[in-house]
Amino acid sequence: MANQRRDLFERKGKLGDDDDEKLRDYAYWDALGDEARFAAAWELVVLAYEVKGLNPDELRFQRHIEKLSRFPG
Repeated sequence: MANQRRDLFERKGKLGDDDDEKLRDYAYWDALGDEARFAAAWELVVLAYEVKGLNPDELRFQRHIEKLSRFPG
């Protein structure tokens, strides 16, 4: 994890000072599409788990369910 190169950027300033930049950010993420936004969000979830010292493998789909049944209704 520590050796992976990530393309990160940081912007500092007061709230409200960067409204034009926010609009460009929104347009950028909107242009990427749903799949890219989901991948970026998932990457943050995994990173948060690693920062907390937890195993990201715990985020995988739990396969211990033996049977699913649909209730009439």
